[in-house]
Amino acid sequence: MRTFNAAVREGPFDPAALDGCRTEGLAPCKSHWARPLDAPPFYAYPLRPGITFTYLSLTVNRRAQVVMQDGAPAANIFAAAKSCPEHFRQGYMAGFG
Repeated sequence: MRTFNAAVREGPFDPAALDGCRTEGLAPCKSHWARPLDAPPFYAYPLRPGITFTYLSLTVNRRAQVVMQDGAPAANIFAAAKSCPEHFRQGYMAGFG
C-alpha cells in the first residue's frame, strides 16, 4: 500500500468520468480514479477471474475441457457454451452469464 500511495498523482476526482487521478512508476499504471488507500478498515479477498465472451476462439471437448493448441485437453481449464448471436441482437444483457 505504501508503494501504491506513493505513486498516486492526485487531481480532481470524478467517479463518473475519466479524470486526472493516476499513478506513476507502477506496472501496470492506473490511468484514472487512483486514490490513496489511507483510511482503514482495509479488507482483502481472493479473486478468480473468468472470461465472459471469447467470440468462438476456444475449442472445448465433451468433458468441457479447453483443448490447447497441441490438441491435448487442459487439466484445469473448463468452458461451457450457452449463448449464440441471436441472444445479443439488441445489446448485451448484464448478468446473463
